[in-house]
Amino acid sequence: MLPHKQIGKPKEEFWLGLIDGIYAISITLIVLELPDIFTKTISFFENTKVEDQIFSISIIIGNSLFNYVFVFLIMYECWCFHRAAIKLTGLYERGQNFFNSVLLSIMCLIPATMSLLLKQELEIINNSGLSENNSLIKFFFSNFNSTPYIEFIYLQTTFFFLVLILLLKKAKQKNKEINHVMVESKKRLFIFSILFTINILFTLPFDLINLSYLIYSNYERKGSNS
Repeated sequence: MLPHKQIGKPKEEFWLGLIDGIYAISITLIVLELPDIFTKTISFFENTKVEDQIFSISIIIGNSLFNYVFVFLIMYECWCFHRAAIKLTGLYERGQNFFNSVLLSIMCLIPATMSLLLKQELEIINNSGLSENNSLIKFFFSNFNSTPYIEFIYLQTTFFFLVLILLLKKAKQKNKEINHVMVESKKRLFIFSILFTINILFTLPFDLINLSYLIYSNYERKGSNS
């Protein structure tokens, strides 16, 4: 894939700068839709009572912020795994550059998915038809019992760790560190594939499930460092 005669054999330095730049841009892009949903949410509830406005805006904006934080932390975790894989393997084997490119393309798609998710939340608000006969509690339980399109985030993350495992398997010499990253990647591949399947089959409060995953991930990281 790389023009070896011009720039030499593949080295990890060729990729680390590009990886850091793509992740930084992607993480920045996922926040750009938030101001739009904030302003439209406020305008939608401007004719309701003050106490209802505070409750409504807090719930919807809080949900959007949580989704942003969840996707941000998922991308940060993917960056940690991706960078570790590059440092450990060096991308010296045939096919590893291709898998690395696929990983980068998956990360570039996540901001578009986040934009779709937030726009769908706006569409739910606009089409819900909140009225005096429709209480706020009923409104939120009927329209925000699950995050729209979150299954695409699960699916993209599942493919990310699947491709990452394939990249690691191409390493000619597998040391303890490579095996550790591969085991942790398989755990996340399993978790996100299960989350994707459950989301397709059931309607559940996935904000709570996402929060549980973040707690698990942080706990597991502390355990691996001890």
